[in-house]
Amino acid sequence: MEFKEKLFLFLGGIFLTALVLGNVIGTTKFVQIFFLSVPVGVLAHPFTFLATDLICELYGKKRAQTMVWVVGLL
Repeated sequence: MEFKEKLFLFLGGIFLTALVLGNVIGTTKFVQIFFLSVPVGVLAHPFTFLATDLICELYGKKRAQTMVWVVGLL
């Protein structure tokens, strides 16, 4: 397997993990940041954005959209 495909799987894994953790743990656990109490899911969101943005830049919009749709169907 080529490096480019391994990187795609790694970024897809980060996206999937952050999305699931954000949905499962994010609504029940809260973190105190300075004077705000925010759900943990808010902290996982930047990782999903970063992963999809990198996939879009490296592999194209079509492949990033396909990954988001497939994970959304799970």
